[in-house]
Amino acid sequence: MLPSRRFGGYDHAAGTLFTLTVTIGLNIITARALGAGEYGTLSLARSILLTLLPLASFGMDLALLRFLPMSEGQAAANFLRFARFSSMNRALLMTLAVAAAAAPLSATLYDNSALTATLILTICALPFLTDSIVLSAVGRVRQELGVFVGTNLLLQPALRAALTIGVLALSPRVELVALASTVGIAMAWAIHSRLEGSGFADARERATQFLAALPEFKNTARVLGGTVFFYGLMRTADVVILGGFVSPAELGGYAVISFIAAVVQTIPTSLSQSVGSEISSAGTGDTSNVRRILGRAVTRALPASLFLYGGVAVFSQDLHLIFGQSFAAPGQVGFFLSTGYLLGGVLAPTGYALSMAGHHRLERFIVIGGGAALLLLVYLGARSAGAEGTAIATCLGIVLLNVARTGAVWKIYRFLTPGLWKLLLAFPVLGLAFTAREVTKALGSHPIEGLVLGTAAYTAGFGVVYIALLKAAQHQKVGDDGEQ
Repeated sequence: MLPSRRFGGYDHAAGTLFTLTVTIGLNIITARALGAGEYGTLSLARSILLTLLPLASFGMDLALLRFLPMSEGQAAANFLRFARFSSMNRALLMTLAVAAAAAPLSATLYDNSALTATLILTICALPFLTDSIVLSAVGRVRQELGVFVGTNLLLQPALRAALTIGVLALSPRVELVALASTVGIAMAWAIHSRLEGSGFADARERATQFLAALPEFKNTARVLGGTVFFYGLMRTADVVILGGFVSPAELGGYAVISFIAAVVQTIPTSLSQSVGSEISSAGTGDTSNVRRILGRAVTRALPASLFLYGGVAVFSQDLHLIFGQSFAAPGQVGFFLSTGYLLGGVLAPTGYALSMAGHHRLERFIVIGGGAALLLLVYLGARSAGAEGTAIATCLGIVLLNVARTGAVWKIYRFLTPGLWKLLLAFPVLGLAFTAREVTKALGSHPIEGLVLGTAAYTAGFGVVYIALLKAAQHQKVGDDGEQ
């Protein structure tokens, strides 16, 4: 088996926080330099890339999570080699196909001539991102994410930021920004591949175990790959579909809020990196252990998720003060998107209780059904109500998926996701954020001053309440221990 090392879950979260900080700053700079129209074009190209990314890797990373812990060194090396080779070939073919279709798509579906070159330059990052996803499974199984965090969460955003700021200083054009991002991704991938792809025994030796398990490995990847693709649609389908109904400038205003709202889901997801491998190692019949793992994941993710949710849901209507007046969007967009992402981020580990415990076909059925429902809802919402309808449809699709997952976990394990009731804390969090915004808005002499004071007051208030709740919980625990 692969050697087990200390899991860097919080290191991964810290790396994710760094990536988010750099990416948010970079998006502000890029948006103000390009304007809403070109930023909308760039966001559309990136959303197409992220939509196709799960199809390129197609579950190979998740299959590795299941098979590497049970494999000896030689077989593990063969599984990794097969996963990288097949996913890279698929990514290259998809890159060529999208590049060939870029001009017709831009002229017909999106009516945006600037999209052609931007999409071609953006989609060239697909092979590098695909291989990095597959390689990340190695660190997750070893419970050592140092290489992945260093190359993909620290080095990659730093390179993209440096290159993007450089091209913006020379010539603020959307095509050059797309090129800078792809080059930064490729450079980080080269280092990641060099470091993470080594360390196995010679893959040519003793291939018996690998060949015997290969059909099951491919079938597992195929099943999980479809699941991941449809689940990924919940993050990208809104921009891809909305782009066919609104102008690039309107899309840019929506894309800014969508990007910020996704932060609500990103942090809890990064804190749950170990859940899949832990449930897989626990075995399919260990109900108490699955319950414990899920409860710990929810408890770990909830504080950051609730804090970010309150901030995004209430203050996102003021983002045009930061990104520029051309990025104005309906105030309800941020609320509905962040609500959906709160549920999706906190309850995402319930999917591992299905996919990593022998119920991956049920998980696939739920996610494919949820993804198909979301596509239909987003199409109808975008067509009838533009950005606001798209946000409501996205939220509703995510809610439906997680209700179905929670029901499946109840049917199989006979328990609800531990800590589910704590999501009700979102209501007082919203009240706190709304109060902070309205009070400081009235006190501030300038809108941007009110925004700064409001977010500072909300952060301070949340911190005070959270610390008080922690102390109360500790006192309760001490009292319970004393009674025993």
